[in-house]
Amino acid sequence: MPSYSPQDVQDELLKVIRTSQETVVEAVKTWVDTVKAVTPKVPTPQVPLAEKLPKPQDIVTSAYDFAEKLLSSQRQFAEDLVKATAPLRPLPVRVTYQDSCHLVHGQKIREAPRQLLRSIPELDFVEMPLADQCCGSAGVYNVTETETSLELLDRKMDSVQQTKAQIIATANPGCILQLRAGAAIHRTNQEVLHVVELLDRALA
Repeated sequence: MPSYSPQDVQDELLKVIRTSQETVVEAVKTWVDTVKAVTPKVPTPQVPLAEKLPKPQDIVTSAYDFAEKLLSSQRQFAEDLVKATAPLRPLPVRVTYQDSCHLVHGQKIREAPRQLLRSIPELDFVEMPLADQCCGSAGVYNVTETETSLELLDRKMDSVQQTKAQIIATANPGCILQLRAGAAIHRTNQEVLHVVELLDRALA
């Protein structure tokens, strides 16, 4: 799996910002030149357009601030959802849970999905080994690096089988598709569901 340092991420972000900035500047210059061609009285800007645009570092700071606020609100939502008091009917089924990488590693949300599953009466929750390791989906990784992705999936299905679970729960659409493929390839007859789908069954 490819890994990126914080510096790599920042360098890529700055590259995108600079490219976008240059595109905007060129577009405005083209517009001004076009207007001047048909309207000679349009004044020439006294301040270079580039100087009026926000600096890349300011954009990076704003982006990080926004991301932190977004993650904070998501964590609060997850905590509030766990505290929900709607009555749940029993679901006598064994379930294991696969962490989605963006949720557990990126947003540091690990316990909330597990607490939701444990809140369902008679649901037998069994932790799988290496639950926080990637199942091989990783966005489009299963398309661009199919062979390696399938190797990761094989390892994941080995972990799943150790739990003897009837249902594999997760919280990411990509993981759902990947694990459903794993269940089909290995012919395990296991359901793969989003945590919310299990809650929906318990509420029905």
